[in-house]
Amino acid sequence: MTASLIAGARRDYDNGAGIASYLTDLDGLHRLIRERRDAGYERKERLNEFLILGHFWADTCGNFGATTIGYRYSEPIAWMPDALPRVVESERLLSLLPRLTITSTFRPPPPTSTNLCSECGRGWTIANCHDNEVRFGRNDERIFRHKRCAQLHEERESLRELQEIASNAGLDRAVLIPIPGEYDRTGHRTWALLCTPWGDVKIGWRKRVINIDWTDMVERAGAGLEYEDRARVRSVFDGNELFKDDQTTKDATHVHAWGNAKAVEYLRAIYAAAREHGR
Repeated sequence: MTASLIAGARRDYDNGAGIASYLTDLDGLHRLIRERRDAGYERKERLNEFLILGHFWADTCGNFGATTIGYRYSEPIAWMPDALPRVVESERLLSLLPRLTITSTFRPPPPTSTNLCSECGRGWTIANCHDNEVRFGRNDERIFRHKRCAQLHEERESLRELQEIASNAGLDRAVLIPIPGEYDRTGHRTWALLCTPWGDVKIGWRKRVINIDWTDMVERAGAGLEYEDRARVRSVFDGNELFKDDQTTKDATHVHAWGNAKAVEYLRAIYAAAREHGR
């Protein structure tokens, strides 16, 4: 390729007006991603940086990633992506708003025109292609979902797993009520209350362990009792005693289970105490 042709191509994928010409549809967006990657990684060109469609960052090396915009130590500014031009050069944006923080994740590129959400069956357009989450299947195939669809999928799978744990612990008749997760700030991996006649047990995933909390059950068992009787009931339910042989985080009314099998084991012990001493 001659120098003039390379220069002409570069004007298309490395300046604001040229980049805007790609953004007519998803096919054009993916062509832009490929051409910038070839320029940066194959030809070692030093590229300009751009914020594209308010949601994507194209860096100097040919990478293209999802972006959040905010001020340091604060939440993302939800309105800003729609208020910005479709293509903004980074130097100009940061010179106008010097306190702005742009955080990029160079994960798999946005869905193509042929991808469909595995949850709702709808596809994407250039206008909403930022609204996606991607996971990898068993054969490393990319599974795309809209963000709300991804949350619904994860919540349903979390509840299915917790119901299975309860059933394996012999609690088929427990009523499972979803509650917000108390560990993951994204709201994913829903927790649940396992509701029984003896009280409720709170259960849900933290990072690598399942948190089990039976405070409500202990409070119900001790309600109305004199001090000594209440202390006796609390000692029966004390996690430090119930699980004294396990090296895990535990206290009087909660324990961390390292996996589903341990969660089943702990629930069986807790409900055995409830059936014998609960009220």
